[in-house]
Amino acid sequence: MKIPDATNNELIEINPNFDKRSKAYLLFKDVARRLSSLEVCDEIGRWVDSIESIRKENLNRATDFLNSKDAIVLKAIVSALCDLRAQDWRITIEGRSVFLMRPLPDAASSVREKERVRRGLLIEKEMELRSDNVRNFILDMEKQRWYRDKWVSIFSLMRDGHSLSSKIKQIVDGQSDRYSITKFDAVISPYIQFVDPESNCEFTGLRLVDIWRYFRYTWSSVYKSTPGRTIQILIRDSAAANHPIIGIAALSSAVAQQTVRDNWIGWTPTAYFQKLDSHFSDQEAKWVLNSLDELLRSIYVKDFLQNKIIARKEIKFPTQEAISRLTEFSEKSKKNHYLYPQRIEEQERRSATIAPKQFWRERAEMPLFASKRASQLCRLLEARLTLNRLNFKNTSEDERLKLLKTISMKKALSIILREVKASHIGIDMMAINVCGSVAPYNALLGGKLVAMMMASSEVIEECKRKYDKAESVIASAMSGRPVIRRPRLVLLETTSLYGVASSQYNRLKIPVREITGNGEDMLEFLEFDERTEGYGSFHFSKQTVEALNELQAQSHDFRKVNSIFGEGVSPRLRKIRAGLTLAGLPSADLLLHGSKRIVYALVLAKNFRQVLLNKAERPKYILPQKKSKEVSKKISQYWIKRWLMMRVKNETVLGEIEKDTLDYPIKHRARVLLPDTAPNESLQEELFQL
Repeated sequence: MKIPDATNNELIEINPNFDKRSKAYLLFKDVARRLSSLEVCDEIGRWVDSIESIRKENLNRATDFLNSKDAIVLKAIVSALCDLRAQDWRITIEGRSVFLMRPLPDAASSVREKERVRRGLLIEKEMELRSDNVRNFILDMEKQRWYRDKWVSIFSLMRDGHSLSSKIKQIVDGQSDRYSITKFDAVISPYIQFVDPESNCEFTGLRLVDIWRYFRYTWSSVYKSTPGRTIQILIRDSAAANHPIIGIAALSSAVAQQTVRDNWIGWTPTAYFQKLDSHFSDQEAKWVLNSLDELLRSIYVKDFLQNKIIARKEIKFPTQEAISRLTEFSEKSKKNHYLYPQRIEEQERRSATIAPKQFWRERAEMPLFASKRASQLCRLLEARLTLNRLNFKNTSEDERLKLLKTISMKKALSIILREVKASHIGIDMMAINVCGSVAPYNALLGGKLVAMMMASSEVIEECKRKYDKAESVIASAMSGRPVIRRPRLVLLETTSLYGVASSQYNRLKIPVREITGNGEDMLEFLEFDERTEGYGSFHFSKQTVEALNELQAQSHDFRKVNSIFGEGVSPRLRKIRAGLTLAGLPSADLLLHGSKRIVYALVLAKNFRQVLLNKAERPKYILPQKKSKEVSKKISQYWIKRWLMMRVKNETVLGEIEKDTLDYPIKHRARVLLPDTAPNESLQEELFQL
C-alpha cells in the first residue's frame, strides 16, 4: 500500500509475515516505534552508535523471546529497518500500520544533495571500518616492519605534502606563468602499475593487493567486489622515494542492465528500431541472420538430441512443440539445480583431474547450465520460427520495413539483439568502478590524472594480457567446450558517486594531437543527460544481507541464489530482493533508494558500436597501441600542462598540501581514520619514527 503525502513522496506500508496479535509483530512494532522516534544526529559516529544499539538489543530479543522461525524473520526485518533508518528513511506508525518514506533528493541545491548522499555513504563506511577484520588489516598495514635495511609501512607509500609543496614553490617562485613541463615532471612523474595478486611492492615488500585495498578504505563509499573480469590499478610517482601512490583505479565487468548506456550504444530494442525505421538494408538483414546462426552454433545441444528433447531438424526448422519441450526441460533443470547446487562445487574439486573438454561438457550438462542452455535455445528458436514464417531471408527492404511494424518481428529482433549484447558486454567493454587520487595529490586534481590514465593503451594491453587466453566460464559452460573470448576493449563506462556532476569527470578531455602530434580526435568522458534509475542495494549492510541469507536458508522453498557464477547477474541484489520478499517486505520499493547518478562513457575506439554489435572484428583505436608506456607518459604530461600548472598558482592549495605531513604525529589525509583511536596508536607512531 502506498499513500502519497504532501511532499509528493510516498508512504510505503510494511506488512511482515506475522499475525498482528503475535509476540513477533509486537516486537516489530516496538522496533519501528523506537526507530521512528530516534532523532537524526549530524555526528556520524554517534548516529551509527544509536542505530547499532537498537539493532543489537532487538536481535537479542528476537532470539530470546521467539521460536526459531519467527526469530529468523524478525532478525532480518529489524536489521533492514535499522539500515533504512540509518540512511534517513522516515518511519511512521498509524494505528496498527507501519509506513516507510525514503529521503527526498534536494532538487534546489546540488551541494546539499551531494552532502545528503555522501552522508549515507559515510554511514555505511563507518559500519565497515568497525568490523574486526577491516580494523586489524588497517593496523597491520600501518605497523612498521624491517625491509631491505629500513623500516617501512604503508606510510612509506604516502607523499609528504610539505616536501612536495616546497619543490613546487621552487619552480613557481620568481617565474612567469609559463613553466617548464620538464621541471614539473621532475617533481611529479606518474606511471601505471597493474596489481598482480602474487606481486609485492619492490620498495616496501607489501603486497600490491593490500596496498590497493588500504587506499580504497580512504574512499567515502564501501567497495563491493563484482563477479567477472577485474583489473586493479595503482598510479605511482617515480619522482619521489619509494614511488608513493598518486591514486588507484579498478575496472570490472560492466553491469548487464543500464538503460541510459544501452540506449546510447544501440543495444535496446527502442534504439535499434529507431535506427532501422527508415533504412533496413540488405546488409543489416544479413547481420540479423548471421548473428542468429552464430548464436545457435554456440550452444551445446548433444545431450538434448540424445535425450530426444529436440531433433536436429527442429533447430533449423523450429516448431512450437519443440520450444514447449525445451521450456519444460529448462524449468525442471532449474529446480534440480536449486535442490542440489553443490554439484558444481564438487566438480570444481575434481577439475585438476579432468581434461578441459570433458570438464566443460560435464559442466554444460549440469542442471544449472542445462537449464540456461535450454532457455537460451528456446528464445533463439522462437526468433528463428518467426523469421522462417515471415520468409525474412527473401524479403526486400520495403517488405522488411513493413514487417518491422509487427509485434512478432520486433520480438524476434529483440531476442537476437539481447543475445548479441550478452556476448559482448563482459568482454569488449568494462566499468570504471574505482577511480581517484589520494592526498596530497587530490588537492592537485590528481583524480583527473587517474581518470585520464584509463584511456592509455597500457590499459587495453593489460586487458589483453590478462584475459587473452582465459577460458570464459559462462560461454564455455554453454558451449560444452573451452571457449576463449579475446577482449577488444573499446569502451569504458562509469557513474558519478553522487547525484550531481562529478568534478573529476566534468569537461575531462584529451586532444589526440597532444599524444600523437597530429589529428583532430578527442578522448573525453561523455556525460549523458539521463540519470540512472536509483535502484540498488548499497543502503543495506552486510549484517542485513547475512540475516536475509539465513532467512532464505530456512525457507521450505529452495534457495534461488547460491552465489554460483552463472546463476544470474548481481547475486547480492537478488539475495536481498528474495530475502525481503520472504519476510513480507516490499522489495521493489525498498531497493529503490532514489539516488540517481550521472552516467559517463569513455570511447577508446572509433568503431566501438560496430564492435559491440558484432559488426566489426577489429577495433579502430583512437590512440596508438604500440609503445604504450610512452602514451601514458604523454597523458601525464598533458595533465601537468592542462591541470597541474594552473592549480599550483593557488597558494591556498599549496598550503593545504603542506598539512599532509609524515612527521610525528602523522596527520596525513591518505591515512585511513578508524572509528575510536586504536589503543596502540602511540606505539605505532614511535615505531614509524625509526
